[in-house]
Amino acid sequence: LAAAAATATATTATAAAALTVNAPRALLRSARVSLVHSRFPFAPQFSSRARVRPSNLLGVPFAGSSNELASSSPVRRLTMSAPKVPIPKDFEVDHSPGPSKYLKPTRIRFTQGEKRRTWDLVESHDAVCILVYHKEKDAIILVRQFRPAVYYRDTIMEEGKTKVNQSTGFTLELPAGLVDKDGKSRAQIAAEEVLEETGYRVSTSDLKLVNKYRASVGTMGSIHDVYYTEVNESMREGGGGGLEEDGENIEVVFLPVRNIDAFLSDSEKVVPAGLLYALQWFVSAKNKGSKL
Repeated sequence: LAAAAATATATTATAAAALTVNAPRALLRSARVSLVHSRFPFAPQFSSRARVRPSNLLGVPFAGSSNELASSSPVRRLTMSAPKVPIPKDFEVDHSPGPSKYLKPTRIRFTQGEKRRTWDLVESHDAVCILVYHKEKDAIILVRQFRPAVYYRDTIMEEGKTKVNQSTGFTLELPAGLVDKDGKSRAQIAAEEVLEETGYRVSTSDLKLVNKYRASVGTMGSIHDVYYTEVNESMREGGGGGLEEDGENIEVVFLPVRNIDAFLSDSEKVVPAGLLYALQWFVSAKNKGSKL
């Protein structure tokens, strides 16, 4: 690492040295340093030919617009930028939080056949998610972010069973958002989410409705619309990352199309069902030669 850093600027060398504190040793043994574009102009990038499982690739921080997820086996190439999403800390749990603008616990009672039944559910907003294909990179754009519910499920509810590390609670997802903006169509909300989270501007006419599905049918039953769109670099207007005023901290990650099958086969990744469905739809359409 020191030999490689000697050819970089002093600023880059300093940042690279700081990153080695948290970077896996296997990655650093054969690392090289280069400058990449990200929200931080001097983010060091490390590339390694170390053999690692796909699940390990999902367990390190990704940042910046040039990150790729996994490569062809048997040798995995990993690019990793300095993490820009802060690791959450100082958690507090309140089991009686009061009213929420996002969720409303509800209990209903009904008769089915001869039996009187009770069911607990959660009222929630519908949502949209967007499968974004980057034509020039031949890759799907994903977002990586911290999900408190996943962290809570994996640590607090399962205390002593799950080892907490820097990746605990982080997920890989499609760009998505809640249907909670009055006067705007679902397609308009979807287009806004693509811009806010990935930095690419698309119009509603660029969006194709793939399908709809119900989320958490046992507790919520909310309707999720899955859209498809294509982008290129001429459509980029920013770095994405979500809305800072809403406290969003989102990293943009590129999943090469050649790696989708391997990604889908990795059972240790932390992803929502909508992403799996959308990727399987994309692969099926490609294999059939369908026009997307």
